[in-house]
Amino acid sequence: MLERLERVVLAKIDEFIPHYIVKILSAYFKMGMGSSELYDQLINKIMSSMHQPGLLKYSDLVKFF
Repeated sequence: MLERLERVVLAKIDEFIPHYIVKILSAYFKMGMGSSELYDQLINKIMSSMHQPGLLKYSDLVKFF
């Protein structure tokens, strides 16, 4: 079931706002699930969002780090 969700997340990653990308990353990490490709894509998307002011909340940055 989670593998299917992972495929959907990877396919639609550009449609998520940075706030939800951090939540997805946090959820997969807490469960100990997810592939290296998923983590790579999520982290890259979060890192690119950091360069644009106002996209990430302070609480999201704290959760990410």
